[in-house]
Amino acid sequence: MARRVQFTRVSCVNTDYALQYRKEVYMNTARLNITLPEDVAKILSGVKNKSSYIADAIKQKRMIEEKEKMKKTLEAAYKQAARDDYDTYKEWEDTIKDGLEDESR
Repeated sequence: MARRVQFTRVSCVNTDYALQYRKEVYMNTARLNITLPEDVAKILSGVKNKSSYIADAIKQKRMIEEKEKMKKTLEAAYKQAARDDYDTYKEWEDTIKDGLEDESR
């Protein structure tokens, strides 16, 4: 007979699972019904805690997308700064030699 263990509104049949699950007790959760391709479902068939696995994968994907977005924003800012610097250079280009005589004479 399985021993039932309880931790703050979470009851589990397996003690190890209960200890592992305890750190997620205070997280708000939502139940979702999702449809996955069969090859993805086969990958998940060997995973013990599918919800945690999927949640971690989504968080990781989002982090990658946010980094890409920040990278593109930073790249655009650098390009704009380079254009601004070049425009400033062009404005002052004619004045670089003002007042200087050609030393070769």
